[in-house]
Amino acid sequence: MAISLVGSTLLTNNASTASPALPAGVQENDYLLMSIGLKRGTRTISGIADWTLISQFLDSTGTSSDGFLYAKLAGASEAAPDITFSATGNNTINLSAWRGVDTTTPQDVDFAVASVGFATSVTAPSLTTVTDGAVFVTHLVYDDGVDGPATTTATGLTALYESSTNSVGGAGHYKTQVTAGATDSVPYTINGSESMAAISFALRPLGQDYTARKGATGVEITHTLTADGITSQTLNGETVTLASQSGQVATLSLDESAITTSGEYDLVLGDGVGTETFTVQYNVIGLPSNTLLKDGAALASLTDVEMDILDAAGATVLDTLTGITTDASGVTGQTVIAAGAVDDAVRISGYSDSAGIGFAFKATLELL
Repeated sequence: MAISLVGSTLLTNNASTASPALPAGVQENDYLLMSIGLKRGTRTISGIADWTLISQFLDSTGTSSDGFLYAKLAGASEAAPDITFSATGNNTINLSAWRGVDTTTPQDVDFAVASVGFATSVTAPSLTTVTDGAVFVTHLVYDDGVDGPATTTATGLTALYESSTNSVGGAGHYKTQVTAGATDSVPYTINGSESMAAISFALRPLGQDYTARKGATGVEITHTLTADGITSQTLNGETVTLASQSGQVATLSLDESAITTSGEYDLVLGDGVGTETFTVQYNVIGLPSNTLLKDGAALASLTDVEMDILDAAGATVLDTLTGITTDASGVTGQTVIAAGAVDDAVRISGYSDSAGIGFAFKATLELL
């Protein structure tokens, strides 16, 4: 399942407590990430229930504006966090919610931190992700927001927030790393020389949401879009049939004809207002290429081959195929079968009227 940003909120204040709002639309098991920048001195975070401290990213002096990254999985009735500080001071807090993050191992690789004392720039380090589709997130905190806003020359990023309204400046960005590997580093620059710190973090996506076979009917997909409101449904860009829907459940027939290779594909549902994407392990099961021969010679360029696929005992017809073609070498190409499992032994019988021939052989179903 691809990771998506549910929303992001920002709170700045000068107080000994803070309660940043949850982004709208947060659901159970969304991954919540909270960056807290505070004017430190001797101040500490003395209370924040049910959240886990991922890392501190301190400026190199350790006494100015420092960052703290917290995280948790949203509960069924998640409430805004209540944060208590040891003393009154300036705070800049970003709370972001992410859907599709692996709930067991949300962090794809170790985070990395960079800090400087009294400089105009700091670079959030590159990470080397290990999972395709991981989301690379950076957060910056710097002393004295009057020297903001913070800018970056890194490309392809989406801004989470930027704050330069009090004496703690901050910024956050993210980017999906489509293919696992080294991300770009993210240089941040401000207008004056201040202590600065940045952290790089990577969110790991969930695996596939559903497993289904090509041609399957009655495939039930539970979604969060408008109840009874699905108006479009595609698998890897190919339209499939919406057989019925009831509330948040859409029942599909995976009857597209274009996909001939097994793999993970995006299933996208739409309700005319928004879309929701699911990852489907799509299994295409059938016969590998076969070569049809008569007396050792290729049965070339046929267009009317018909085949019955039976189980190993020859008692049950798994599929009946018509209009199969052969190329100049008599090769049929792979053949998708509607029933039977991978590694099942099958019996094949067939004929071609134009060639005046019948044939029979045994084979094993494969994942194509």
